[in-house]
Amino acid sequence: MGAALRARLAFDSRANAVFACVSALVLCGLWSMLRGQDANWDLRNYHLYNGYAALHGRLGIDLAAAQMQSYFNPALDVVQYALMTGVPGPLAAFVFGAWHGLLFALVAAIAWRVLADDPRRATRVPLLALAGLFTGAFLSELGNTMADNTTAVPVLGALALILSAQDRARQGQGAALRWLLAGVLIGLAVAFKLTNAVYAVALGLAALADGGRVRGRLAGAAVMTAAALACFAVVGGPWFLQVWQQFGNPLFPQFNAWFQSPLALPVSVADTRWLPKGMREWLTWPLLFSLHPQRVSELALTQFGWALLYLMVLVGVAWRLLRRAPADTRRMLPAARTLLVYFVIAYLLWQAVFSIHRYLVAIEVLLPLLLWWAWPRLLGPATLRLRAPIFVLLALYAWHGAADWGHGAWRQPAFAVEAPSMHAPKDSAVVLVGG
Repeated sequence: MGAALRARLAFDSRANAVFACVSALVLCGLWSMLRGQDANWDLRNYHLYNGYAALHGRLGIDLAAAQMQSYFNPALDVVQYALMTGVPGPLAAFVFGAWHGLLFALVAAIAWRVLADDPRRATRVPLLALAGLFTGAFLSELGNTMADNTTAVPVLGALALILSAQDRARQGQGAALRWLLAGVLIGLAVAFKLTNAVYAVALGLAALADGGRVRGRLAGAAVMTAAALACFAVVGGPWFLQVWQQFGNPLFPQFNAWFQSPLALPVSVADTRWLPKGMREWLTWPLLFSLHPQRVSELALTQFGWALLYLMVLVGVAWRLLRRAPADTRRMLPAARTLLVYFVIAYLLWQAVFSIHRYLVAIEVLLPLLLWWAWPRLLGPATLRLRAPIFVLLALYAWHGAADWGHGAWRQPAFAVEAPSMHAPKDSAVVLVGG
């Protein structure tokens, strides 16, 4: 980092940290505006419709107008619908992009604790936070409504609060409020998007990785879990109850093998086409989907950091088995242990349950930080001169190959529907046929 940039962006002072984080918000907002009107398939299929339907009481009138996604909890879609129809499109895009830019501050907050023993922490933290934004899944969804970037904010906010709570607990200070807020954020993330349940489990286990005595850790995790469940019930409960009363299945039509709603087949709907097949793929999955990204995504989201991490682990394990372990004897800080537990558990659950690349945002933005931290511990200090150049290449490659889920030109209003004329709309039925 040059002297001028260091003087303004290095986290040597609170003012510098605030300036860097606000700059990230503004730049992400502007970048989102430059991409144009969000027009991704999920928005066209159900995000916009679900917001409208929830606000206009369409649950008992429309039958699967947006396919099975018609019955997802529309809480986040209502917010997005109100914003997209209430303000000019470019302004809505700026707000979405700026919200996604919050991930810079959250990754930086996590990195600040994980790199507490690094003498150059003030310089490296903002660079690693920036590298987190230069990852395939985040770049593909910057400023759009697919919700993976959007809900990664409360997920990583919860992780940052957990690290702070654990630090206070080690020092014998009260941390109940931090545990409570972390739980609220987890409950919010899961209520907005159920796929975040894998991160809720990972955060719950990470909460037990540090924080003083075992009794204190359990108490903190219990407070966090109770808050998460309460928040989930408040944000998602009314909708799930309404769907249950209407269809006999709160998650209709999913998990209908359990609930046996008469309006859907008695099967549990699952998209298994992305999952690894066979033991060889299960054991080499990070390498395989890095080389063949469309194994885990409709779009090729380029992110070779996963392959690098996989190879680093293999080399590190091999060196230790051969008793030629790298001479890096630095102890693992508690924050690093918590990050490792969260990252590994979340990844393993993702691979087992989804294997859809864009669902990885909440750990992929932490991938550069984990790689940086793990490099000397797995590959040894002798290879450190290669670390920075490789990181730059990874970021540039992800940026150069950044995919786009769909954007269009700006217009006002942003959305319009050309409905066919009907003699008596209130007495008519409309059937949508898709191919």
